[in-house]
Amino acid sequence: PVSYNNPSAQKLDVTYIAFVPLGMSIRERTDNSSWRNAESRNWTMRTFDGDHVVYRSRPAEIAELLEIAIKDRNQP
Repeated sequence: PVSYNNPSAQKLDVTYIAFVPLGMSIRERTDNSSWRNAESRNWTMRTFDGDHVVYRSRPAEIAELLEIAIKDRNQP
């Protein structure tokens, strides 16, 4: 497992994708500890409309986002 106490792990480029379900705003979705933890680690932050089964409901769209996210680089 990756431990973020490991200095080498902290140097990895990471993209955090928050799924925003129908009826929830991005603002509401970003108001949680997972978002804040990712943000404090300077990870690339992205949102995606849908729930945690987008691989079934919107497979082409999530695949496209993942292909784009491969190029994400964290900013210090």
